[in-house]
Amino acid sequence: MREFFPSIFCKQLCCWVILLTFAHAGESFAQDKDAVSKFLEQGEDLFKQGKYRDALRFFDQVIQLDSENVSAYYRRTVSNFFLQDYSAAISDATKTTEIVPMHYLAYNFRGLSYYHVKNYPDAILDFSQAISCNSDFSEAYSYRGSAYYWLKKYPEAIDDYTKALELNPDEARSWYNRALVYHAVGKTREAESDLAKARSLKLR
Repeated sequence: MREFFPSIFCKQLCCWVILLTFAHAGESFAQDKDAVSKFLEQGEDLFKQGKYRDALRFFDQVIQLDSENVSAYYRRTVSNFFLQDYSAAISDATKTTEIVPMHYLAYNFRGLSYYHVKNYPDAILDFSQAISCNSDFSEAYSYRGSAYYWLKKYPEAIDDYTKALELNPDEARSWYNRALVYHAVGKTREAESDLAKARSLKLR
């Protein structure tokens, strides 16, 4: 009769258990990856249709399966922003920048969220961060100019609007907003010139 060696049998059994566990984990990972792609695609479709609340449900499911999915966090940031849930937008934008520190669009939307709750100093910090990540991002200069305007930092506002217009001279909003600042500091001629330019662009 062959002698039975419990230790050898246990080692063989453990090896099989480990192999089966890895195989099952691989199948689960593949299934989760497919689900993430599917949920993200469905969320994107709803997002493009402007159905932000419906889109959020799918982005939530993506994050449940992949807690570091930057696309889902960023889309959730923008969705919450357009739903005027600025606190949620700030939270998701923060997570987005933790995953991708150079995500200038996330800094921009966090800045816009702070701006809409009238937290202008933090808005300026985020617009500045967006600019440091992308120095050609004209929108961040324009938005930062608006934040400076409400803090009555008119020279800084004029500088930012001027830079925004250098980068994007066809942006009517920046011409109009700079006209407001010029008016505030008593530069009537410059204000009228910028206002005329803004009107001409809006009529195109």
